[in-house]
Amino acid sequence: MSDKTLWLKLNRGHSDATLAKIVVTGTVAEYSTTFDGGDELAVYFHWHFILHLREFPHQSVVLDMTPGGLDGNTGILMASSQNTLQPACSDRCLLTREFTIQGSSQVTVQGLIDKLTSEGLTRYRYNDQGMGCRWWCEVVIQKLEDDGYVEEGTVTGLDQWWSNANDPRVPSAKIKGSFY
Repeated sequence: MSDKTLWLKLNRGHSDATLAKIVVTGTVAEYSTTFDGGDELAVYFHWHFILHLREFPHQSVVLDMTPGGLDGNTGILMASSQNTLQPACSDRCLLTREFTIQGSSQVTVQGLIDKLTSEGLTRYRYNDQGMGCRWWCEVVIQKLEDDGYVEEGTVTGLDQWWSNANDPRVPSAKIKGSFY
């Protein structure tokens, strides 16, 4: 039986490619503030990762925990290849932060997906307003820091970067979903 929380569309060779860099990217997104689909919209950033690959220096993989499922809040981890290093949303991606993977680390795209799956990080539910992507990204980076894939203090630096973003679309409080 296939895992309904994973959606993978990777080019040949990308699943076995090693990570060179992780870019945290904020995409401008609009959310309905009413449950009936009314016209009241709130504008926020939706946070996801762009994975730069050592073996494919001009290509990348987007790793995005997207709200979906039958309830609209169950996260679906989408991993999709792109033939560029630029975010597909370049006209709407206003904030990005890069983290280099430690030189001795040989984590692959599939290895990262397997790690997230085995740690239960692919079983995520957004809050009732469909928010919590920033916190999910922070939990993933914390796991990578704990396992030595990124420098110690990376999560602290990311949190400070978010706090200093000076953009009302970046919530000052960490809005959390839940793992199940």
